[in-house]
Amino acid sequence: MSKSDEEKDKQRLKDAVRSIIVTQGNEFIKELLRKHKIQIGTKKADLPRTSWPRSMPAL
Repeated sequence: MSKSDEEKDKQRLKDAVRSIIVTQGNEFIKELLRKHKIQIGTKKADLPRTSWPRSMPAL
């Protein structure tokens, strides 16, 4: 395997790991919001109307 191929494989692995981390983080956030019964809206138009609880920092 050439150095270029190794670099490409390494970048693909990094991209895959990053994708998994982001996906898991998103799932964690969704479950956390559900647990605390915080609705942020399902459509982009719903988001500005949402008020965050004072105890929760804005994302």
